[in-house]
Amino acid sequence: MKNDFNEPRSFWIKRWFEDNWQLIAVVGLIALLLWIMTLPTEPDSQLKKLESMSQQLEKIRTQNDEMIKVLNDIKTQSQSKPLSQQAPKKTISGNASTYSEQGCLGCDKDRIMANGQPLDDDRRTVAIACRYDNGRCRLAFGLGTEVKIINAKTGVAAVATATDTFGGIHGRIADLSLATAQAVGCTGTPCAINITQ
Repeated sequence: MKNDFNEPRSFWIKRWFEDNWQLIAVVGLIALLLWIMTLPTEPDSQLKKLESMSQQLEKIRTQNDEMIKVLNDIKTQSQSKPLSQQAPKKTISGNASTYSEQGCLGCDKDRIMANGQPLDDDRRTVAIACRYDNGRCRLAFGLGTEVKIINAKTGVAAVATATDTFGGIHGRIADLSLATAQAVGCTGTPCAINITQ
């Protein structure tokens, strides 16, 4: 470097940069690297997103487990209650008569019920009255439904299966098999009953 102090200041600055360009480049690279290191890197941000998603999934799984436990508790409670304490889904009230293999008016010769099975006096079954709507039979309880028959006077109850239908003549809501009638204490006709599901 020439020791000429008569040169203008800009000359000296230019000279200093020319002589020290390597040092300037190294300092610049170090500054750039330090700046890059402070920036969030892509893998780190993806890792944070995955951790966040994992925490959310764990929270959902925990809530799901709690909901399943509550539903199982409800199911257990409803199954553990006696039939008399469970809230009925549907109730109909009215008079019933009995029908048997010997005294079945309107039955075919083989005593086949609407469900395709023969009438059996020893099984707790019930024929549900049809309520006609535009010529179609509407049943309060479908065939195969287990219903609770309750003697309206005594409160005695028994479970029977709806296996048959009938025309609902004389305001009756059901025809009880002999076994069902005996179970609820309906010895005379008509017998006032309630039917619940």
